[in-house]
Amino acid sequence: MKPVKIFLIFLVYRIMSIFLVQTMYVPDEYWQSLEVAHKIAFGYGHLTWEWTHGIRSFFYPGCITILYKLLEILNLDYVFSLVTVPRLAQALLSSLGDFFFWKWYSNETRTSGLWAAYSFATSWFWFYCASRTLTNTIETVLTIFGLYCFPWHSFRKEKEVNHKFFHLSGESDDIIIVTPISSRLLYC
Repeated sequence: MKPVKIFLIFLVYRIMSIFLVQTMYVPDEYWQSLEVAHKIAFGYGHLTWEWTHGIRSFFYPGCITILYKLLEILNLDYVFSLVTVPRLAQALLSSLGDFFFWKWYSNETRTSGLWAAYSFATSWFWFYCASRTLTNTIETVLTIFGLYCFPWHSFRKEKEVNHKFFHLSGESDDIIIVTPISSRLLYC
């Protein structure tokens, strides 16, 4: 199967999840992203103590703020679009994560990787969470990008790690960007 077709299957699947899953999972999917972005974009809303004490990063809500500002400029800033457009963006990112998981697994096992992709993509929990605006979701996607970019072959040969991959991995700088409290744990 062609890579573009696999990516499109992932994308359609993730977009389907937005409209099939109509429940709320945890309050953080609003308080860690949408409410914060709304406060930045429109000047009103509530910030929880995590934001006022600086233990959360504005990186992810900042990305959503850009979407909100575009919706405002286009005069499409309705409640439905303010909730759905960030989820569509997250579905796109999660689809890219699914795709790069498939590519990583295929490269590492020298197989088509279709069973691994199928298993990963059809996990009920990932179906439920992949299009949600949680920081954990974006951290998962960034970790998958890190796995894909890691120089596995040189690591196996040289026994010395090239740490450049950590810049894309969920195990380093991006966690500090997304969740700054992690920096205290990483550097203790």
